[in-house]
Amino acid sequence: PLVRCKLAMSLDGRTAMANGESKWITGTAARLDVQRLRARSDAIVTGIDTVLADDPSMNIRLGADELHGVTPVAQPLRVVLDPQLRMPASSGMLSLDGSTLVLTSSDRDPSVLQQAGAEYRRHGHQEREFGHLHGVHAERRAGFRG
Repeated sequence: PLVRCKLAMSLDGRTAMANGESKWITGTAARLDVQRLRARSDAIVTGIDTVLADDPSMNIRLGADELHGVTPVAQPLRVVLDPQLRMPASSGMLSLDGSTLVLTSSDRDPSVLQQAGAEYRRHGHQEREFGHLHGVHAERRAGFRG
């Protein structure tokens, strides 16, 4: 698979202010580039700390005319890496179009998240030890967009 990594930080290597408050640190052009990358992607992955700190949408928010020739097939799958299953059912992304998959190794009950609209996969000790995420996305999509 093709993997793209998008990071943003200020000149001093920070991603938030000293008090933890998050501010826009990229310009309009960079945010448009992110939307184009998302429109070309099958999935967007983030960690639970980002979800808890920023409540990100992780979706495509622009129309085809604003994406300049990039036509999204569908909203990318939002994937949240959440080892302890701390994802709040009130996360904004769960009320948006598209799917959210929470990957965890926790034995906590996921029913509240599932009722809020999240998909859920628990991976046990053996899978974590070898770093495998078997079939997480395969059953969701028959094809792969390039």
